[in-house]
Amino acid sequence: MVKLKTFAKVNLNIHLLPKRLNSSLFPIKYVVCKIDLYDEIFIEKIENKIVLTSTDKNLPINEKNLVFKAANLLKKEVKNDKLGARIKIIKKIPTKAGFGGGSSNAASILLTLIKLWNIKINNKQIFKIADQLGKEVFYFLKGGVCEVLHDGSKVNKIVSNMPKLWLVLISPKSSKPSTGYMFENINPISIGKKQYKFERIKKAILKKDIAGIIDNLHNDFESLAQKKYPEILKIKKDLVNNGAVSSLMAGAGLYVIGFFGKKEKAKNAYNKLKESYKSVIFSSTK
Repeated sequence: MVKLKTFAKVNLNIHLLPKRLNSSLFPIKYVVCKIDLYDEIFIEKIENKIVLTSTDKNLPINEKNLVFKAANLLKKEVKNDKLGARIKIIKKIPTKAGFGGGSSNAASILLTLIKLWNIKINNKQIFKIADQLGKEVFYFLKGGVCEVLHDGSKVNKIVSNMPKLWLVLISPKSSKPSTGYMFENINPISIGKKQYKFERIKKAILKKDIAGIIDNLHNDFESLAQKKYPEILKIKKDLVNNGAVSSLMAGAGLYVIGFFGKKEKAKNAYNKLKESYKSVIFSSTK
């Protein structure tokens, strides 16, 4: 039995470039790091088939699940139907929330099964599988603090570990729109205006300059989300009023992240705000 911890991520600085790709999405560039929030996955080697279970009853346990899909794509790539695994996911990362839980799980399963099944496979084959799972998987294959470019498949490591920031993550009551919806409805005139923050935040991370990191947090999706979901702005204000030095929407939404320089302040905000919101999570950067 193999036990894994698959960590969530936060995008610290998201910029969309106002020239659509062939996929109709905008080119993107962002800085991303892992946070201390994780799913647990238990893997047991069996024969012939992939058996997936989860503590989250809303999580699909078929091809719609990236873990199930990753395992079967790996079997297909190496042309060996006799390979199998029994996999159980203990779900702690919120789904469809901008924290990359499914992609993190898929990347970890992929790398673990390569070892567990004693497979000989090259990076080109691994990246081929990753591309079929989703661009976010490319980041989780690399890990650390990275810049991500173009369509999400170009990933460059900046540094292994992020300076410590304490986080409070809050979900609004509104249902999350799809990432596709966000791309389709965002105004090209309003994006890519603050790309100078992209280079600044990378320099701040390398210097371990907390103030510089906080000053250059950015998300091009946020203005559209705030217009459609005014509750996001309320959450941001509540976080700042409870000691956060800044706040930022996670990915394409709708969770909001409060950033704190001190653990005690973050813990106090967490304890207070969990009385007002249904889903409030305490975490930190890794």
